[in-house]
Amino acid sequence: VGETGEGFLGASLYIGCIGGAAIAGKLSDQYGRKKSLAVSAIFFAISCIGTALSHNIYFFIFNRLIGGLGVGMASILSPLYIAEIAPEKIRGRLVSVNQLAIVIGIFITYFSNYILLKQFGYNSWRWMMGVGVIPSLLFFISVLMIPESPLWLFIKQKIAASLNVF
Repeated sequence: VGETGEGFLGASLYIGCIGGAAIAGKLSDQYGRKKSLAVSAIFFAISCIGTALSHNIYFFIFNRLIGGLGVGMASILSPLYIAEIAPEKIRGRLVSVNQLAIVIGIFITYFSNYILLKQFGYNSWRWMMGVGVIPSLLFFISVLMIPESPLWLFIKQKIAASLNVF
């Protein structure tokens, strides 16, 4: 692979993030915050499974790009959704909790990867990639349980549904 290839392996996620962040607003304006968050969770799950099952570097990079789309979308949509649904008095606090959840998630990822590395050695990388499907599915299931953003419903002229959520 070489140093350049290794660099691109790592960077491919961030390249996907750029794309995900670029399309998140348009998708959520058209289809809703909830559906767009669900799509980002699906991208996460596909990426985790795809990278774990990669048979060559190109398939691995492709799946990292898909994961990046999910990360980019979620990084835009999660605070947007929180800001639109949270009561004014706690809105800032909840958006901050979102950031804390991201940091805790990163810590858990590093910790679980450390355990896998100690248990199975350097060949555990497939497990390290694949285990991410668990939080991806939990995220997807959680998104199914939340209401659509009242602001999005209002913009789409669904006033009664907006007031019901609000």
